[in-house]
Amino acid sequence: MREMRLVETAIAYPLACACGSQQGPLVDTQITNHQGRLYLCTRCVHTAASLHGYASPEEVSALHEQIDVFRGQTAELEEELQQARDQRVISVGELRRELAATPQ
Repeated sequence: MREMRLVETAIAYPLACACGSQQGPLVDTQITNHQGRLYLCTRCVHTAASLHGYASPEEVSALHEQIDVFRGQTAELEEELQQARDQRVISVGELRRELAATPQ
């Protein structure tokens, strides 16, 4: 398969996306058939990606925001965990074992 590339304007007939749009940027698929070169506009690429289950740019942005929130929450929880470890509370049984092991 030939490498697709992004172009600002179509350079081969039909000089437009398969949907008829001439607004760039366009994906030049490097595929030529009896109707000419196959180009895809941004709208058609987004539609095809959506049909394949890919997230929209808006969804990706929202997910990045959620990731940032989760990272902040994770950092807070890790700090709380470290503080709890620093202020470790031991059970009575554990205390008895430590006391029994301590030379008198």
